[in-house]
Amino acid sequence: MKAATPALTSMLSGRHARWVNIASSLRDTISRGRLVPGEYLPSSRRLAADLGVSRQTVLVALDQLVAEGWVAPRPRSGFVVLDVPALPSARPPPSEPFQFRLNPALGQWPHVDLSRVRYRMHDATPDPTLLPRSELRNAYSFALRHASASVFEREAREGAHRLRRALVAYLRRVRAVVADDVVLTHGSQGAIAQLAAVLLRPGDVVVVEDPGYRPAWEAFRAVGAKVRSVAVDERGLDVDALRNVLRGRVRLLYTTPTRQYPTTVTLSSPRREALLELTRQRGIAVLEDDYDHEYCYRSSPIPPLACAAGMDHVLYVGTLSKLIAPGVRVGFVSAPPIVRERLLDWSRVTVAGGDAVTLAALSHFIEDGSLDRHVWRSRRVYEQRRDALVDALMKWCPQLRFTVPRGGLVLWATCDGLSSSLVARRALASGLSCVPESMVRVRGTDGPGLRLAFSRLPVEQAPAAAKTLARAVRHVARTHDP
Repeated sequence: MKAATPALTSMLSGRHARWVNIASSLRDTISRGRLVPGEYLPSSRRLAADLGVSRQTVLVALDQLVAEGWVAPRPRSGFVVLDVPALPSARPPPSEPFQFRLNPALGQWPHVDLSRVRYRMHDATPDPTLLPRSELRNAYSFALRHASASVFEREAREGAHRLRRALVAYLRRVRAVVADDVVLTHGSQGAIAQLAAVLLRPGDVVVVEDPGYRPAWEAFRAVGAKVRSVAVDERGLDVDALRNVLRGRVRLLYTTPTRQYPTTVTLSSPRREALLELTRQRGIAVLEDDYDHEYCYRSSPIPPLACAAGMDHVLYVGTLSKLIAPGVRVGFVSAPPIVRERLLDWSRVTVAGGDAVTLAALSHFIEDGSLDRHVWRSRRVYEQRRDALVDALMKWCPQLRFTVPRGGLVLWATCDGLSSSLVARRALASGLSCVPESMVRVRGTDGPGLRLAFSRLPVEQAPAAAKTLARAVRHVARTHDP
């Protein structure tokens, strides 16, 4: 049958690649019956000339139609139209967008437009500019030179096994945590989410600190658990208050005892002992999030709860993201073997392993002492930045009350009598981002607390940042004076 020359709509000015538009135009022509089964398309050269494109572009479009079953190539004859059921010629557009049924337990985390932020004080993560790139580059080079070919397999275990051994030795040496193995995760948040998935069922209760770490609460709620709060004071989690909330199906206690998030206070020794004994007696697992253990400036950090002898109900979570750089998404869990096995089962059906080359490189980075040197250098810088912020706030923003933190990357301050949400909103308009108390409260209630991170604030910027914050405080005090 002689090839027909249909009136094609080229649509070459659309946002897609030209071959996509040509294939779409030909597909539409066939589906509308302008070309019937058995007819031949115009030659590729003719189509190219008519549409003003290269012949190769037309051939790519025709190959796509062959793959979809619209046409078939015939040697020395061209492309013939196949018998394909016609599509509806006038499909009405949907009157309303499709409604997805989303998980109502997941909250929305507010987005900060960083393009307008000069003083990034909401983000208590390591400063990437301090990263020893040459040492990290050498670690990757060493891993690629010495790793076997199996490290590139999908089920590669070489890099993960080596990093687990390196972390076990590091935890024993630096944090006094004795573990026979760890499970690698996608950062500490990934560890929390995995533990929530394997430990909790819908209706179970998780007790959390208030104020505390909202992303952890969202992970618990995502699996159907209920969140119940317990107060925090200058000595950490209130264990007496904890006794009053341990009723019903309480399965887990989530806590940050070394440096409580966000107040930075340390759980006192008497309370540590009481908390461990109480949870052990009640059969409640403890999830200890030790997110920035090494950043202690004037004394040795207090040992984690996981160090206590015989307390195998403590699940210990940490991360390299807070030690190396926020983009290094590697966390770890130290837990009894039965929990580790369930975590691995969960990983097999979700993430299915990690970046084996990166894991091998991080192993070398730890083993040759690069991590220790990086932490030591960074700790000195962060201490200087903390001191600079403290001095600047005392001079330029005396309205804020705070205790100088002994460690960590943040300062918890209060602007008594004022709404921290209003202060944070006003400061953000002036280019300073910080976390108001409402963001770290279980019920989202407002309060005077402000979480001010200094890890991304160079010493020379501290005075300007303090002045910006002081102006925001004065504005709120003036315009919202009761």
